[in-house]
Amino acid sequence: MVRLGEVRSQEFSAFVPRGFSVESLAVFLLHDVPEAPRLTRIENLEALVEGGAGMAVVTQPSPLDIHETDQFCATMILDFGREIDAYGWIDVEGNEGAVVDVAYAEQLTGGRVPPIRQNTHYADRYVLREGRQRHEVYDWKGYRYVQLTFRELTRPLVIHGVGATFTSYPVERRGAFECSDDLVGRIWSTGATTQQLCMQGHMMDCPWREQQEWLGDGRVQLLIIQNAFGARDMTRKFIEDFADSQFDNGLFPSVAFSTGCIFDYALWWLQGLKDVCVFNGDQELARQVFPNAVRLLDACRQWENAEGFVEKHPGHAFVDWAHVGKAGVCAPINAIYHIALNAAADTAERIGKPGRASEWRARAGRIAALYHAKFWNEGRGLYVDNVADNVQSAMFSQHTQAITVLAGLHRVEATPLLRRTVSDDSLTRTEPYFSFYLLEALGRNGLAPEGLDFIRRRWGAMIEQGATSFWEEWQTNGTFRAGRWTPRPRSHCHAWSAAPTAWLSRYVLGVRIEEYGGPIIIEPNPCGLTEASGVVPTAYGPVAIEWRVRDCRLSVTAKVPQGAQTLAQDPTGWAGQATFTINER
Repeated sequence: MVRLGEVRSQEFSAFVPRGFSVESLAVFLLHDVPEAPRLTRIENLEALVEGGAGMAVVTQPSPLDIHETDQFCATMILDFGREIDAYGWIDVEGNEGAVVDVAYAEQLTGGRVPPIRQNTHYADRYVLREGRQRHEVYDWKGYRYVQLTFRELTRPLVIHGVGATFTSYPVERRGAFECSDDLVGRIWSTGATTQQLCMQGHMMDCPWREQQEWLGDGRVQLLIIQNAFGARDMTRKFIEDFADSQFDNGLFPSVAFSTGCIFDYALWWLQGLKDVCVFNGDQELARQVFPNAVRLLDACRQWENAEGFVEKHPGHAFVDWAHVGKAGVCAPINAIYHIALNAAADTAERIGKPGRASEWRARAGRIAALYHAKFWNEGRGLYVDNVADNVQSAMFSQHTQAITVLAGLHRVEATPLLRRTVSDDSLTRTEPYFSFYLLEALGRNGLAPEGLDFIRRRWGAMIEQGATSFWEEWQTNGTFRAGRWTPRPRSHCHAWSAAPTAWLSRYVLGVRIEEYGGPIIIEPNPCGLTEASGVVPTAYGPVAIEWRVRDCRLSVTAKVPQGAQTLAQDPTGWAGQATFTINER
């Protein structure tokens, strides 16, 4: 049960012109005109927050009063202190026919709760019977703020309580992370909270706007769920949902059991399959859905051009909420295709399908052979976003540099390229979604300190602005996706933005498994921190780890499941300066 945690309520009156009528309650509430309290009164408002004593009482002119020509309604805004998924409830006592209108939102606009954002209508109406009653809504919502407006009161209305019943998929935090920097620890925890708010009967993009299972979003969520919760059933369900949704043309829908398609999302399903099977140790799932992988990659042949790059494919090319060049032959799309082919080949080898593995590696090899010549721009010393009509575009992004390195398609040294990627302000920057892949490229190439600095700057800014869950984009009220600023409300809780939670466990605590049947890799990266500790769920069981830096020496202590193969590695820059104690040895 969630009760109000902060005295951040406010009181005002809502003036509704007589004769105003509209079918949608949310539209109706949107047209309420706020006024300073006039002929209305809410006494003992503080009683509604946790620790408050007594009851709140609402008094306003009776609608039966013929001398009050304008109907003013008492209105209050209540702050739950953080984003929640919940069934709202109210415990009230009043006259029969009294009305309580409720609006919900993640943020305030102009000091009010906006009942409509991005065509999402968030409002309920409760009509009282005589006496005391407790009403809980039938559908949960994602929100932080509640606005209550009281109508048709023929006598004072008593509010005994307002609250919410929290709901989420039943998980527990089997993962944990703490370190010497409180901000970094808060980022890990806020990411875990964000992910939990995006899980009900399925993985969701966000709890406010769509509440749908998106494929590209889900591939990022898989690693977050694994590291924060170790929940195997939810991640397996994700893979199966899209296998069951596959189109006749071999592609997958962008949202499970829907009709639209995002091409790069479909490709990410193959890496997602590998991620789930590696974490779960689940060869059965790989065999079960392998025919789906075959259908997808067989279909992709028809969209390969003479050079082996995918071009003129069906479906939308998303990449990220950012202005990335996509016309003609798109570098990020083909790097993702290369990753997908190799992930599928790894799965094929694991379940004894060497013929398919060889075929897919050969197709990936065609991309690798020509990629550098196709996309490298010598003048800029960077990979270009896209090539249209055999002419390189003038568009360069963090996305292209990061995914090129992550796919292993670069023919220049990775370290300086990635350092420039995170420091060159002329590049189109990644939004939270694709920052997952930028962070992975940094982590896998010995640049964890740069990754942690990126997290502090980007996600730390959200924390400093009061975020209790991570936003869909770096801004909450607009986007740069078209190359210019466009006002547009964004989700305040989006699971793909919880990427640091997985990354901090994998590359700062330093515990991960990379391949089918592979060892538990223990490779902590201090990144300027003096100590860190936590738990990382793995296919073999939980790994408890802590490390400290003293006098330029790194001391690592870990407890791993008995019988699990373990590979302890000195982090970059710490060769010969690290001591590992594993299971007291």
